[in-house]
Amino acid sequence: MKIPQIQLGTWLINNDDVKKVVRQAISVGYRAFDTARDYGNQNSVGKGIWIPMFNAVIYI
Repeated sequence: MKIPQIQLGTWLINNDDVKKVVRQAISVGYRAFDTARDYGNQNSVGKGIWIPMFNAVIYI
């Protein structure tokens, strides 16, 4: 298994937008996401991954 070389950074994406952004990223092929507790949006990132993750391998 190879870890993707390109990932989506979630820093500065607010909670209202990040769930939609993550789902769109998964739909176009992103499988790795940069997130951290300091970003303050990790719950919404998780919600964005929750349903699509059943159909894809996701790296966080």
